[in-house]
Amino acid sequence: MAALRVTTTATRKWLGALLMVAACAFVLIVIGTLSGATDEVRRPADREAESFADGYLLQQLNIAAADSGAAGGERVAQVEILLTSMTGERVTGSHETILVGPRKGTSFPVAIYSYWEDTTFSGAGDDAYYGRACHVYTVGTRAVTSVPINCPTSVPEQPSVPALTSDGWPLG
Repeated sequence: MAALRVTTTATRKWLGALLMVAACAFVLIVIGTLSGATDEVRRPADREAESFADGYLLQQLNIAAADSGAAGGERVAQVEILLTSMTGERVTGSHETILVGPRKGTSFPVAIYSYWEDTTFSGAGDDAYYGRACHVYTVGTRAVTSVPINCPTSVPEQPSVPALTSDGWPLG
């Protein structure tokens, strides 16, 4: 009878521990969901595309807008000229390609692609892929701003089209 009591007590302890682990996992899932955490896995190339969008490209757009030294309409035109000249081509000195969609007012939808070769395990470029990031750039009175967004379904995984459509972009 004593052996049965020990087994029952040990089983209760294990069940209690298992219940605690399950409760903790549930709480973490709920907190993640409420905080807006995404379950999307970001690959290194996606992070590289994001960095390019927030860094080099945004800087170049601000330079183009400032160089015009004029009112809003000319600033927008200068940014549009730069984006049009860059679209569909690999940006000089980088692994990034951009595609631009039709602008609406002062806002431009842009998909940034970063070509990535993962040679960590194979030593060959067999594991090459494109990362991508989508942004809406808006030409303001003082600066060009960038808002990262989830890429609409109309945006291809690779830069395989000459330009983007306006489908699914939050352009107001």
